[in-house]
Amino acid sequence: RGKIKYWRTLQKELNSRCKDFSPQGMMKYWEDNDMRYNEISYRMIRDLELYIKGDCKKKLKAQFGDDWFKKGLPKKVYSEANTLAIEKNYEKMAGEEVEPWDCLNFIHYREIVLNNWQNVFEKDYTLPEDKKRSGKKADKTKWMEKLSRIRNENFHVYSVTEDEFKFLEKIQMWLLPNNSYK
Repeated sequence: RGKIKYWRTLQKELNSRCKDFSPQGMMKYWEDNDMRYNEISYRMIRDLELYIKGDCKKKLKAQFGDDWFKKGLPKKVYSEANTLAIEKNYEKMAGEEVEPWDCLNFIHYREIVLNNWQNVFEKDYTLPEDKKRSGKKADKTKWMEKLSRIRNENFHVYSVTEDEFKFLEKIQMWLLPNNSYK
């Protein structure tokens, strides 16, 4: 990634001095890397993550009652959530501590969804265009994996591409149709 950026930066500088110099892919590279979608994408991702976090918890509570956290999470996710909470809470004062559930992220939610697919999440976590298609739950939840990747990259030095932004808009319109980001 660093080499590409270096070469594209040199090309851009040459292009600014000699307009005839325009190597194939240079303009597309800068369109995809100008960060124009980052701010709005960040807000969409944050809202989607909060929604999925709350919705998963609500569905697990409805399915498993008071024991929802232990029964609804795969053992690995349950263990990671508790470990992360212990690490975060070790130096905090009483009242500042976080709950294990608050230590999870998109990739954990996907594992929870996969673990409880048929009885809890299949109906609401299958993209509308995939509802009539046969397929495995892992395939039907790939959108969560992609959302997680964009989220993780967006929190670092990264430019959300137009295609990724369109994907985020699609997921946002599906799960949060009343939110407006314009």
